[in-house]
Parts: sequence; structure tokens; C-alpha cells
Amino acid sequence: PIQIEQPSIFWPLFTKLSQCVIWGYFLLAYTPYYPVEFNLSKEMVSSPWFKRLCYLLFSTFCARVKYYFAFILSETVNNAAGLGFAGFDKNGIPQWNLLTNVKPLQLELATSLKVTIDVWNMQTALWLRRVCYDRIHKGRTLGVFVLSALWHGFYPGYYVCFILGAFETYAGRGIRRQIRPYFQKNQATKSIYACITWLGTQIALNFAVTPFVLMEIQKVWYFYETWYFIVPIVSVILALTLKGASSKPKKNQ
Repeated sequence: PIQIEQPSIFWPLFTKLSQCVIWGYFLLAYTPYYPVEFNLSKEMVSSPWFKRLCYLLFSTFCARVKYYFAFILSETVNNAAGLGFAGFDKNGIPQWNLLTNVKPLQLELATSLKVTIDVWNMQTALWLRRVCYDRIHKGRTLGVFVLSALWHGFYPGYYVCFILGAFETYAGRGIRRQIRPYFQKNQATKSIYACITWLGTQIALNFAVTPFVLMEIQKVWYFYETWYFIVPIVSVILALTLKGASSKPKKNQ
């Protein structure tokens, strides 16, 4: 009988444990000292908008760190038990990414919300696609976000987070279809577009996930009120006005 050598798990375990060390350091060294709730304090609300935005982006990043740590650690444990092997790539290198649940670098550098969704809580996203997105014909994106909110629980902040996330996804889709082509003329304009969309994605993402952390509707309302509801209003307007924002492009017959 042909004997197949078991793929080595040393390198996957080493790299993923190294990531756990990095995210664990951030979790212990920064997360306790940069709480998201501080965005509601009088000190922060009265600060210049640039300082407020920088703190918002960093505090929500610190809030994500614990998920990076937990997701990657759980994947590492499964790999150590021999689970998560996805076969070999075209170069014959074993791939241990069948249970990958998050890709932090791709998420932090994403230039669209679609990318952040694709690389965050990936196994749950796959489940949502199979049980919801692929089974309904209209309003699939909104349906997935609402189901995701229900799956998380009943705090109002969850619903604000996911419904706003749906409108931001629609807006991002419209921007990509209607505005992106104007920036594809040369490498310089492509780079400008990438920088603008990266910043826009970070702002949209963090304004959406802040209610997820705050949870209580009074805190969520006050948070948006201090920012004059700019992000929700702009997201809804773009989602409703940009052509193709809420639907997939029709295929040529």
C-alpha cells in the first residue's frame, strides 16, 4: 500500500502562535487603557475632531484585538490536533487554513467593507451565506445583516451596528461601481483611490462597530449625536442614490 507522509504542522503552529503572542501583547498592553466607552466622555467629546477620530479608530482597533487573539488561538489548537488541513497548493505546500476565522492584516488594510466582511469571522460568514444569502432572492445583503444581529443577541447596539453595516455595504458597492472607474486611468490615481477608500473603510467600519461595543441605545444615540450623525446619514444617502448600490450588476446575455 502507498504510504502518504502526514503534512508537518510545525510552521503553521509556529506562525499562528507568534500571532497570538503579538495580539496577546496588544490585548494586555493597550486594550484596558483605550476603552471604546471613553469616546463618550466629556474630555473626548470636547476635543478637536481629529483627536477624536484618531482615538475612535485606535480604541475600536484595541477592541478587535481580543477577537484576533481568540480566533487565531482556537485555530492553532485545532491545527495542533490535526484539524483544519485543506490540502496542498499548486506548489505542493500543505495548507492549514480550513478553519481560518480571521485575517487581521487584510482586514486592517482593506479598502472596502466587502473585504472586511470576507476576512472577519469567516466560518460564521460562510454559515450565513448558506442559510440566508443563498436562499432569498431580494434584500439578501440586508437579510444577512439582520440575521447576524439576531444571532448575536438582543442588545439594541447590535441592530444599529448591523443595519448601518448593511447600508455602508450598499454605499461601498455603489462607490465601487460608479466612482472607482474614474480612478483607474493610471497608477497614481489608483493609489489615490486606494488611500481614500482605505480611510473611508476604516471610518465606516469603526462607526458601525462602536454601537456593537456600547450596546445600550442611549450610549449609541449620544455617540452619533456628538458626531452629528454624519456617517449614518451619508451612508444612507449614498446607498439610496448611487446606481447599482443595492443590486448586483446584470450579466450580459
